[in-house]
Amino acid sequence: MASPIVIRSLFPRVELRAGGKQEAWDAGTNGNNSLWLVWVWDGIDRPVAVAAQELWEHHFQWIAGLLLAIPFLLTTVAAAWFLGPLNLLLAPIALGIGSLLSWKLHVVQRYKELRSHEIETQAAVIYYAADPVAYRLGEIGSVGHPEQGGMVSYAWLQDMTEEEIYNEMETHEAWAMQQVKRLSPILNKIKKLTL
Repeated sequence: MASPIVIRSLFPRVELRAGGKQEAWDAGTNGNNSLWLVWVWDGIDRPVAVAAQELWEHHFQWIAGLLLAIPFLLTTVAAAWFLGPLNLLLAPIALGIGSLLSWKLHVVQRYKELRSHEIETQAAVIYYAADPVAYRLGEIGSVGHPEQGGMVSYAWLQDMTEEEIYNEMETHEAWAMQQVKRLSPILNKIKKLTL
């Protein structure tokens, strides 16, 4: 396997990995993000759009994790105040709990996925002149919604109809365009490397 092309080495590290549809199928993903890394396959359809989604999700997970960690951090500081400074050693645990909650709470995941899939839609519109309606419907299909004959792979969307998912995504169209423009410096680099 070829070494990935590093688009940005600093936080988060952003990589283009050698591979296309077959590799994406085998891996079960067109790209991914973690706390330190965002990557996409270079040979998939519309890699810039996938990268936009993964970059935004990465940023969101950090912000949500930190916000959810605040109550735990305040508790840790209060414990240190009343029980002694050694309790400050619990601060990393508090941050970890907040981060874990941001990955597991359905309300947080629903918020993230509906917006990030609309960001991917708008990036596809901007960078590939994709039809927004067709692309949005494709994104609904990518989560495996039952109305399209699939199993819901996203538990936090199970109680929503296809129409509700579509309408929620469309509601955030202008906002998603702004997010794509904010991410454009790195997205433009990815576009040049995947022509």
